[in-house]
Amino acid sequence: MSRRAVLRSAGLRVAAAGFDAETATDDGHAITFDSSWTDIAKISAGGIASEVVVGNVSGTDIFGVRAFYPNLGYKPFIEIRQLSGATVSDDFWTGMANPGTGAYATVEATQASVTVVGGPTNSGLQALFVVYQIPVPSQ
Repeated sequence: MSRRAVLRSAGLRVAAAGFDAETATDDGHAITFDSSWTDIAKISAGGIASEVVVGNVSGTDIFGVRAFYPNLGYKPFIEIRQLSGATVSDDFWTGMANPGTGAYATVEATQASVTVVGGPTNSGLQALFVVYQIPVPSQ
């Protein structure tokens, strides 16, 4: 079994498809990201966020995955990816309140969130997230 992403005390390591993030050699092809690299943007925070109730509409709970991180004083660039067991899905979320449409994460100064389901039950989704010390222009 290969693990595409590994979050360790030393940081985050992500592998290309077909490689194991834990054991692959950093040969310029197998590893696509390693937080120990010194020539990339610095990481402020990272972790795994679990599904929580983010609102209620007409008595129906609305669930979402919400990641919290320290306020850097600006809206940072964030990677937030759906985590399901050992599978990390890039950028796009399915199973939304409008099935089949998907959605992208909303990023704020101190949290990132994705609304995942409308209904009375939690589906147990999680997200792997990384917060970079890179400001994102506000609109």
